[in-house]
Amino acid sequence: MNLALIGYGKMGKEIEKIAVSRGHKITLIIDINNPGDLTIENLKKCDVAIEFTIPGSAVNNYNICFEAGIPVVSGTTGWLDKKMK
Repeated sequence: MNLALIGYGKMGKEIEKIAVSRGHKITLIIDINNPGDLTIENLKKCDVAIEFTIPGSAVNNYNICFEAGIPVVSGTTGWLDKKMK
């Protein structure tokens, strides 16, 4: 499976280790240094995104993934007050 890691701190790095050990490929890594790489075009190369960032950016990240038609596993907490009702 081709994975996008959105957020590459401690959890993102641990997820990468586990995913690679299980035979998955990390196709896209997004962190604070390359947020502009989170594009529909780049996401379409992935089967799923795993999002572990901060509440202030999580909802926008989810929406970009949804626009790309990519399912998202959310590890970020504290963002529910920002979701659309």
